[in-house]
Amino acid sequence: MRATREQLEASAQQASAENTLLIQYVSDVENGVKPTAFEHEGKGENRVEGKLYRPFAGHGGIAVIRFRAGEKWDVHVRCLEEYVQQMRADYSEHTVNLRIVLDRLVIARNRAYESKVA
Repeated sequence: MRATREQLEASAQQASAENTLLIQYVSDVENGVKPTAFEHEGKGENRVEGKLYRPFAGHGGIAVIRFRAGEKWDVHVRCLEEYVQQMRADYSEHTVNLRIVLDRLVIARNRAYESKVA
């Protein structure tokens, strides 16, 4: 089945947005910017770690999530709000630690915003 023009355009826009987040994240790391928040949950194979960068950006912050995958870590860089929305529909027992880390990152972002405004 061939992709329609609209599907191709949507895919290109999503890839562009992901590329922008990756560029912002790499730029922060290379310039020595520390994450606003670091959270973790679980032990061993179930460990999930999350870092929050750019919490005041229009996209709500960049979430860098690391999952334990055997001997290595699987890393995902996504917009925090998009990740939270996606996980609200996933009540699997396998995503509990991820949902806890995301909720803590949202709380850290909100506290950072409140302290900046006050």
